[in-house]
Formats: sequence, structure tokens, C-alpha cells
Amino acid sequence: MDKIDEYKIEQFLRFPEEMSHSEHNEIRQLIEDEPEAKAIAEWLSSFYEKYDELNKPNVITLSLREYNPKTTGPMVLAAMSFEPEDYGLKTKATLASEEYQTLLRVLEDQKSHEYQFHVISKFISPKDRVLITIDDLGIDLITDKGGKLKNVQKSELSDLNWNGVLAQLRVSICTCEYEPGPDARIENITVCDECSITVSNQECTLHAFKTKISSILVEQDEETRLLYLNTNVISFPVNSEKPFRVHLYA
Repeated sequence: MDKIDEYKIEQFLRFPEEMSHSEHNEIRQLIEDEPEAKAIAEWLSSFYEKYDELNKPNVITLSLREYNPKTTGPMVLAAMSFEPEDYGLKTKATLASEEYQTLLRVLEDQKSHEYQFHVISKFISPKDRVLITIDDLGIDLITDKGGKLKNVQKSELSDLNWNGVLAQLRVSICTCEYEPGPDARIENITVCDECSITVSNQECTLHAFKTKISSILVEQDEETRLLYLNTNVISFPVNSEKPFRVHLYA
């Protein structure tokens, strides 16, 4: 396979917005039909997954931005992916980080007057829950998996100056998953890259290793709890007979 084909496969994976519709379909078909092209695509996907993980920011600062139709790139294409007014939604604010190519859209439901938050970033996987800190109010919002949050009451943000709003996005630096052993009465220890969690007698104790952890999100039975850390050790109640996961934020 020549270099131009390898480049096109890389472009297909990393910068599809730079390709025409016909080019995109052509490379997609090539990867499906040709074993060599499929092998290259799988290698590139694995390489960039590791690369993005190494370069993944812990905190992304977002500032208010004006829509600029001359700007190109995935952020603008994502922002133009649908017209919110067609769904009874109105764009309240758009915040962005050019450095990390990350976008946060705040939409207002014209009927319920509730807010929706949509985070668009290559650093967020479909399983990630993002911590959104509204600087002016000092409040934290947790998105659903994939970076979306709906039904935020307008009263929660009534004191916010939308003309100068700033926000911080915290992407989880690690997610530690616990699976109960055959006997939940016995102490169980789970270790990941950033922490260890010890579960015993319906209680979990988390020890963070290296990175300074500011907060954790405990997720069990579709319920979430956001806990703040003053030290690298914290204990909290859990149902030790059921699996749960802990997201760590710097």
C-alpha cells in the first residue's frame, strides 16, 4: 500500500472533517474490504488511543466564545451538527478551549426553561463522566456518560452572568472498577494505575497514589455521589455485594 493510502487512512481516523463525503466513503470501504488497510487502521487506532491517553489533560479551562463561521475544525462542525431551535432549544452559551479543541454548549429548553450541557472533546470517551465547574458560582455539575447533562434547573444558575461565564472541565484521570468476590464479608482490594480501593463491611477506603486528587465520583446502581478529598485517603459507604466504579478527578 502506498504512502498516500496510509495518509488517507490516518486522515479518516483523526481528521474526517477534512475529507469530502466521497473520500470518506472510499476509505471506509477500503478498510472494510482490504485486510492490509484494516490492519493499518487498527494499528493507527491503537497508537493514537495510547497517544491521547498520555496527552490527556486533567483540567480544561473554557472561556466564552463567539461563533466564527471562518473557523474550521471538528469543534465547529460539532457545533453545527444540528440547529437547536428546531428542537425547541436555544443556545445560551458556547464555551471553548482552542488548545484542547474542546467545546461546551449550554442549551435552554424553551418550554421547561431547563438547561442542557453538551461537551464535545476527543478526550472524552462514551464511558466518561465529566465534572463541570462553574467558576463564578463555585458549583460542580456531573455529566452523564459521554459528556451530556440534561434537566439542569434554571434556578441553580440564576446568579450566573452568561456574558462572562468561565468553566473548568475535569476529565477523569482514572476509573477504578470493583467486582465483589464470592464472599462479600472478606476484605477485597482492587488496584489501578492511580489508586487502590479496599472494600470491607459495606465500606470502601480509597488511597490515591501519585496525582493530587481533588474529588471522586462513586457510581453504583445508576446512582452517583461526588465526594471531595482533602487528603489522599477517603472512606465512604458502599454496597459491597454489588459492583461499582470510582472516577478520580485532579
